[in-house]
Amino acid sequence: MTMEIFKVPVDAVLDAPEFPALIAEYARECAIEGLPSPSAKLESYRLLEMTGAIHVFSAISGGELVGFVTLAVPPSLHFSVPLAVIESFYVAPAHRGFIGIQLLATAERQARECGSPGLLVSAPLG
Repeated sequence: MTMEIFKVPVDAVLDAPEFPALIAEYARECAIEGLPSPSAKLESYRLLEMTGAIHVFSAISGGELVGFVTLAVPPSLHFSVPLAVIESFYVAPAHRGFIGIQLLATAERQARECGSPGLLVSAPLG
């Protein structure tokens, strides 16, 4: 099965029929005991996109959305260059491995293109 990664508008991911299930799985995996449950503020993604401060990439396999990464690259208030942060990153369990690595590499390339000297990524243990 062919897998492709595309830079897309926010709505291309939000409007995908697979997105509700993916974002629900993402929220379950990102939950941290003692903190409020994750709840994506989807309208904020649209606003950030209008300012050019966010870049969205989708992973498509067999014509379906199987993963996504959103890269926030807002202007820095303290440094002369922007600092890139992966805001969200998810790959459906059945597609993990190469697709996830490719999404991260794509985000890293985009961070460099935006002038960021690094890329901040966080993930749960395991």
